[in-house]
Amino acid sequence: MAADKQEASSFEIEHARTALRQLNMRIARLVITLRLPLRTEEEFDQIVAGTHPLLAAGGTSDTGSSQKRVHRELEELRGLMVLRCELMTHALKTFGLELTYQIASQVEAELQREGFHAGADGFYLLRHIEGEHRG
Repeated sequence: MAADKQEASSFEIEHARTALRQLNMRIARLVITLRLPLRTEEEFDQIVAGTHPLLAAGGTSDTGSSQKRVHRELEELRGLMVLRCELMTHALKTFGLELTYQIASQVEAELQREGFHAGADGFYLLRHIEGEHRG
């Protein structure tokens, strides 16, 4: 019975890692496509809150197809960032700080091996976790 629980935990951990990796990779690609480096938490917050100037400008009927595409991509980026926040909240509740930190660190390292620079996905929570982890 204990082995079943351990396997389920391993499965849940791997599932969370895979989901986070896929989310971060798509977010990083959108950030690159949109030429929207998320250098600050304020920019991240604006995207998630839907108040970023680019979100406010696009999507109306009188905008061109290029602007509509950018607006759709920004909305996708926003949705993925919200989903990632929910995933991390679930991971913290389920796995605790230490294991969640390990998962997030592994995913960031994998993205760097894929050619993305550190922080390309605007994942500032990892920086906060690192501060807690070191402190």
